[in-house]
Amino acid sequence: MKNSLIEFEKQIKSINTHLKIIEQYNKILKNYRDNDVDYIINNITEERVFTYRSNIISLYGAFEHFLESVIKEYIQSVHIYLESFNDWGEKVTNNYIDLWKKLHGKLSYPKFNTITSNSMVENLYDVILNNKSKLMPECYLQNGGNYKSTIISNMFNDIGIDDINANLYKYDPLKTYLLDKYPSSQKLDVSKKKELYFQKLDDLVERRNEIAHGSTSTDLIDNDMFADMLLYISCYAKSLNSFLTDKIYEKQWKSNNNTTIKIDKVFHHNGNVALLHIESTNVKHTVSVGDKLLVNYKEGECSRFFITEIKEIRVDLKSGEKGKIVEKIFVDNNVEQIAIEVLNEVKTNQKIKLITSK
Repeated sequence: MKNSLIEFEKQIKSINTHLKIIEQYNKILKNYRDNDVDYIINNITEERVFTYRSNIISLYGAFEHFLESVIKEYIQSVHIYLESFNDWGEKVTNNYIDLWKKLHGKLSYPKFNTITSNSMVENLYDVILNNKSKLMPECYLQNGGNYKSTIISNMFNDIGIDDINANLYKYDPLKTYLLDKYPSSQKLDVSKKKELYFQKLDDLVERRNEIAHGSTSTDLIDNDMFADMLLYISCYAKSLNSFLTDKIYEKQWKSNNNTTIKIDKVFHHNGNVALLHIESTNVKHTVSVGDKLLVNYKEGECSRFFITEIKEIRVDLKSGEKGKIVEKIFVDNNVEQIAIEVLNEVKTNQKIKLITSK
């Protein structure tokens, strides 16, 4: 999921640089006068309109590109942890053929002109007849230009994620932005929160569409208001990326047959050494230094995940002793306690699964 966000942040940085240049440009105009500057000042209204339109088009374009890229990444990542098409769930299996047909009718559009009819038929054969889980991500993309919050919610609903708008505002940095901007909004019900929290996104889409359709509206926003809109969209994108990353890890967690391990105790100065008790295991395997662990924890109402790595393993633990350092250990029902040092801080209310190759 990182690739989409990295590219988006590059574009946001470019727009921010443009805003700073405009700010410095205006300061120079105020302190310097000659005939050329007088011409600029006399035509500043037209320049402001052009700047406003350029800003809106650039920001929406960056957001749309990010949104479509992150949806593709999500679908391509999730299918790895699903055994079959049916594992996507009823919402996906019930509407996939209809969405496939709609995409097939849009192959002449510039956005989809690299997709061939043959590749679409092959995909449908694999998914429907062979029950394979690899969907065609483009089936879930819109024509473009109209990614309002409700459209985005419906789009994610089609790929099995219910009411994304009711969850997205619980993730930082969007959560912190919204609480700072609307401190009394916690008293609102969910429907009112969604209406308030996503109005800036919908406003950006409306303004983009007005400009694209040649509107001469004088309802402009100044650079400060646009900078705030830019910050909001950036927070939205980062929170969406975090939310979808957790959804991918959730699929990975459910597909992982290794025993869920509870953390008995955490110690060390930075909390990265955990005492583990493995009660039982359905799958016997070897745990080695360098192995990856998938960690599940609660953050408010959200089920969050992260991946860490084992740096050290200790066994033969006794009271007051540090135990024996080993490179690997065979895990079976007889293992009682081991201590591991990991790269990240862990806590006793977290759960762990060892990541093994599928």
